[in-house]
Amino acid sequence: MTSFPASEMRPKKHTRRDSITDIGLSHFQRAYRARGEGSSITKEDLFYYIRGQPHAVD
Repeated sequence: MTSFPASEMRPKKHTRRDSITDIGLSHFQRAYRARGEGSSITKEDLFYYIRGQPHAVD
């Protein structure tokens, strides 16, 4: 039986890393002005848009 220190048994903290840079985001925000509910495009908006493109039927 192997014993592990308690610190190794605890779950590691999740570090979120965005897949788009701030410069890339500002490029999209300048090119595509958001209208309506949100005041501007977010990194999360871009993530779901880009992820959905390969599945688009049109």
